[in-house]
Amino acid sequence: MKRILEDIGGQIEVRSQHLQGTEITLRLPQERPTEEDTHDPQTTALRTAMSGLKGRKVCIYVECSDMSETPEQSQHRQNMDRYVDVLSSTLTDVLKLEVKRTDTWDGSDDAEVVFCPEVSFECLQKIRSRAAEAKRRCPATIFIAMDVLEAETLRTDARVTSKESIVESMTQP
Repeated sequence: MKRILEDIGGQIEVRSQHLQGTEITLRLPQERPTEEDTHDPQTTALRTAMSGLKGRKVCIYVECSDMSETPEQSQHRQNMDRYVDVLSSTLTDVLKLEVKRTDTWDGSDDAEVVFCPEVSFECLQKIRSRAAEAKRRCPATIFIAMDVLEAETLRTDARVTSKESIVESMTQP
């Protein structure tokens, strides 16, 4: 893999700490758009769509577990915190969305989309019921599945396909 990355002008960095884990950073080259790219209808359509997202409000909803966690649960929570930080910065910096992060979604904000980095039907039910309590339209919910199989399974689940709200699933990047 290192050779492939180097062949295309990329880099790989690996940092590891005993009992802390390993961090792998891949740096891939990004080509500057050419004059031809700026007139490409697909590129123009993407830029137009992305500009329409600017300032839209989204929420990242991550429920916290109880404070008495096992070492494995603590590690999972730390990994999830890092993942949510990256998701939040991508949504903010790249897509220019206004991002709110919460562990107790109450329906009072005006988020149009709620991201659930972990699939939880309990969270989905809370989103639906709290939106109803707040007398507001239920925001679209996006479950971030671990893999394609989980995402496809979710798309056929009756709790997701109900007419109560819009629910989509996508895989982790």
